[in-house]
Amino acid sequence: MCLLGKGLTSNLILKLDNALDELMLPYSFDLSIFEKIDNQNFKDHISRVGMVLYQK
Repeated sequence: MCLLGKGLTSNLILKLDNALDELMLPYSFDLSIFEKIDNQNFKDHISRVGMVLYQK
């Protein structure tokens, strides 16, 4: 799951990771902040095929 927006921090990622873990879902999540991704090919892929799950 890649987060895109202003004011995103590693602390927020940790809180979200803990909240998702507490749901006891049979899934695991990889979380990242779009602006902190160094691999341009990966960013292009996310921009091309990524889906918005939540928008505020």
